Amino acid sequence: MGSKGVYAFCEVDFDVSEDFFASSKWPSTDEVKNLVDSDEPFLLLYKEMQCRHAFTLKGPVSISLLLESWTNYCKLFDLFLKSEFDRPEFPALPSSWAFDILSEFVYQFQFWCQEVSKLRTNAPRTDEDQDLLEANTDAWNPRAVFGYLKNFARVSKIREIMDNEEKCIQEGTQIANPHPNVCQLMMLLGYFSMVQVCRLNTLLGDYHGALRSIDSINTRSRHHKFSGGCCDLYLSVPDCHVNLYYHTAFSQVMSRRYVDAIDTLTNALVYVIRTRYYYDKTPMFDQLTKWNDKCLMMLALCVSLCPGASVDEQVRSHLFDKHGEDIKQMTNGEEKVFTRLYNNSAPRFIRIGKYGESPNQGINDPTKHQLEMFLKEVRQQKDLPTIRSYLTLYRTIDESKLARFRDVDASNFRHQMLSLKHKSNQKICNATSTKNISLTDGEFSLKQDVHFYCDGTVLHVDEIKEEKQFGEYFIDQINNLESITYEIKRPLDYGMVYGQ
Repeated sequence: MGSKGVYAFCEVDFDVSEDFFASSKWPSTDEVKNLVDSDEPFLLLYKEMQCRHAFTLKGPVSISLLLESWTNYCKLFDLFLKSEFDRPEFPALPSSWAFDILSEFVYQFQFWCQEVSKLRTNAPRTDEDQDLLEANTDAWNPRAVFGYLKNFARVSKIREIMDNEEKCIQEGTQIANPHPNVCQLMMLLGYFSMVQVCRLNTLLGDYHGALRSIDSINTRSRHHKFSGGCCDLYLSVPDCHVNLYYHTAFSQVMSRRYVDAIDTLTNALVYVIRTRYYYDKTPMFDQLTKWNDKCLMMLALCVSLCPGASVDEQVRSHLFDKHGEDIKQMTNGEEKVFTRLYNNSAPRFIRIGKYGESPNQGINDPTKHQLEMFLKEVRQQKDLPTIRSYLTLYRTIDESKLARFRDVDASNFRHQMLSLKHKSNQKICNATSTKNISLTDGEFSLKQDVHFYCDGTVLHVDEIKEEKQFGEYFIDQINNLESITYEIKRPLDYGMVYGQ
C-alpha cells in the first residue's frame, strides 16, 4: 500500500480512535505483536501513535507515560537513522504523518520541560514518580532531542537536495534529485525536522537560531506557489504551513523586524482565510482557527509598533474588524493591551533543566522573562506615536514649539526625535526575491508614515504616500489562479517526492 493508500485508510476510511477508543487507551504492543508477526517497524510506529493518543485522554499525564514515549522515540529514530543497507523497510508514510511524528516529539519534549520546571518548587505527585525521575535523569535530554532532529536533516541530505532544486528552478532546467538513494521517508523527516528546530529555538528564546534553521525554506516570496518538489513540502501539510509561518513571524517580532513579521503573517493569514472552511467539520478547522487568532493578535502588535508598514488590504480589513479598538488603545500607549495580546499570541516557552536543580538556578518563568523583554521595547516607543501625530500636522515647525507641546526642553525633545528615527530603522529582507536569502540577512531601511529632517532648529516634514503597485496585484491574482488550478489537479498527498 503506497502513501496515498495509507493516508486514505487512516484519515478517511478508518478512524480507530474515534470509533473504538474515544475515552480509553489503545491495546498495548504485547497484545498486537502476534497479529503482525512481531514486525519491529510496525510496532514502533504503533507505539508512537498509542502514546500520542494517551496524551489526548482526560486526566494528568503520568511520568511513566512520558518516559515510555521517550524510549520508543529513541528506538524508532535510531531505526530511521540506520544506513540504507541496515534499515528495515518502512511503509510509505504520507507527508502529514511524517510531520505529525516530529511535531508530537517536540510537543512531548515541551511538556516534559514544563513538568520538570514545576517540580523545582513542588514535590512529585507520588513516590513512584520521584523514583522514576531520579532513575532517568537523561530522559528527554535537550542535546539528544536537537541531535535527532539535526541528524535527520544531515542523513537525508535535504539541504543539498533543496539547494539543487532551487538552482534548477532559477536556471529553468529539469529538477533532478542529486541523491536518488535517499528514501522518500527520510527526505520527509529531514525536511520537517528543520521546521521543528525552528519551533524549538523559538520556544527557547533563540530567535536568531530559529530563523537560521529554515534558511533553505523560502517563506519570503509573496508570489510563492507549489512546484511539486522538496522546497515547497510545507505547503502539503496545512498544520506545518501555519506552524512554520507562526514561529518564523514570532521570531521576527522579537528580533524587532516588524516589516518582515507583517509580511510573514500576511502570507499565513491569507492562506488560513482561503482554506479554513475547506476543512470545516474536521479537527483541522479548530486548529486553523486557533492559528488564525494568534496570527491576528501578533499582527495587531506589529502594526502598532510599526505603523509605516503596509498590510494586504484583505488582511487589514480582517484585522481591524477584530482588533481595531485594541490597535487604537496600543497607539495611545495602553501597556495592558500589549500585555494581553502578547500573552495570548506567544508560544508556551520552555526552560531547560534537570530534576533536582535548585529553584534559584536560571530563569524560573521564561514566559514572564520574554514578556518583560517585549514590554521593554514597547516602553521605549511609548511616546513616539504622540510625536508622530504632531508631525503629521505640519510641513515646517520649530523644534522648540514641538518641545513645548510635549512639556520637555529642546534638548530632551531632540533625543526623542532621534529615538523615533532609530526605532523606524529596521533590517528588512527582500520579500520579492525568488532566491533563498537568509532570514537573518537584509538591509536597514526606514519604515515610517512620515519623513522628517532637521535644518538647524527647524523640522521639515513630508508625509509618505504609498503608491499602489498594480503590477504586483495582477501577479498575485495570476499566481492565485495557478495555485487553484494546481489544487484541483493535485494528488491526495504530496508524500511521493520525485515520483517515489
